[in-house]
Amino acid sequence: MDRLADDGKQFDAELTGNAEQALRRAATLIWDGIDDNALLLRIVFREPTFPELADELWSAITANAYQRFAAGLRAAVKAGAVQIADPEAAAAVLVASLAYYPMVRLLIGHTPGDVDQERYRAAWIEHAQGVLMQAATVGRL
Repeated sequence: MDRLADDGKQFDAELTGNAEQALRRAATLIWDGIDDNALLLRIVFREPTFPELADELWSAITANAYQRFAAGLRAAVKAGAVQIADPEAAAAVLVASLAYYPMVRLLIGHTPGDVDQERYRAAWIEHAQGVLMQAATVGRL
């Protein structure tokens, strides 16, 4: 779980101004964090006698992925780059859809739609960019 906490700092330090690169980096960090903690995640999900592990894991994930993604969206709203009515909810949707792939693979040994990792990541980046571009040009998300 320490790596999950450290990854957010690494992501903050490596943001470029390029949305695609930032999204690709976020995907890599989130997926690596899940993969690196696969054994712990299996224990937490399959063994209800350790609720404190689940709480600690949730805190690490929340502090890292959701809160940092939401902070990035709030900063973009504040800068006038995008119009997003609820940055926290938008971040939750984007991060959850990204985390779903490795979690399903971890828990049941399959991937959503049996799509390979690179295709899923490319589709997620394209989708996230589309949402952000729409928020930047069309109006409110």
